[in-house]
Amino acid sequence: MNTAERDATGARPGHRYWRRNLAVAAVGSFTTIVGMTLILPILPLYVRDLGVTSDAAVTTWSGVAYAATFLTAALTAPLWGRLGDRYGRKSMLIRASLGMAVAMSLIGLAQDVYQLVALRLLAGLLGGYSSGSTILVAAQAPRGRSAWALGVLASAIMAGNVIGPLVGGTLAEWLGVEAAFFSVGALIFLAFLATALFLREDRSTTAHPAPTAEPPPRAPHPRGRGPKPRSRIPYPRRRTPRPRRRIPYPRRRTPRPRSRIPYPRRRTPRPRRRIPYPRRRTPRPRRRIPYPRRRTPRPRSRIPYPRRRTPRPRRR
Repeated sequence: MNTAERDATGARPGHRYWRRNLAVAAVGSFTTIVGMTLILPILPLYVRDLGVTSDAAVTTWSGVAYAATFLTAALTAPLWGRLGDRYGRKSMLIRASLGMAVAMSLIGLAQDVYQLVALRLLAGLLGGYSSGSTILVAAQAPRGRSAWALGVLASAIMAGNVIGPLVGGTLAEWLGVEAAFFSVGALIFLAFLATALFLREDRSTTAHPAPTAEPPPRAPHPRGRGPKPRSRIPYPRRRTPRPRRRIPYPRRRTPRPRSRIPYPRRRTPRPRRRIPYPRRRTPRPRRRIPYPRRRTPRPRSRIPYPRRRTPRPRRR
């Protein structure tokens, strides 16, 4: 599929077989989870058949045998994930399904409790089908359907956890404990055949692309002035350091108008005047008083005005 079709559908490359791969991965995850959980209801009976008679010992060995599978599966999951990135995830799914089929069949041939624990450890070591199928479906599903595809796969895994104990108890009642393990081994082997024959993987979509020798061409500038620079600023970066400015104030954006004053510009900043008027160049003259200053205070007059020297004329 070309780039235009890929952009129109909104899907990743290699989505041609994603529905079929989802169906195969869901069936394989279901069968492998059933094989890991079917032993839960019949494990104490199987431990007692292997020669353990004490009730406390039966409980202890049942817990150890059941936890052994999940312990090794948790320890080896990062290793299988790294090998899946290098050699492909389909090969890891084939390895997990075939290993689980062999390990579950061998559990039915155990002669004592130690062989049972060792085979359960082997089943967890060779497992990891559900985690590998989750990564494969997430990588191949379209962007608009990836959540739905992962939900379908998670439903298959949860169904395996529910159906596994039911299948184990039913098969042990009808066919026997050893035959139950052989039946589940055959079922997982069918999942191995389906994975090997029907699963499709495009390594170009899952593997990381190899680095090219030449860098990718730059996108044209929107204004048509050549290739768009990597920097966010529209001018190239300076090769030499920018000289420091000698003036403590920012540079004027507009040119300064010429001064009409004929004297040169001051080199040092002018001090601020504390008085709003210019300072006198000559000393202020002292005031001349024609009479001496009184040393004693002047007494207050009892009358507010001087007495008339001539009598006031009468009014007619």
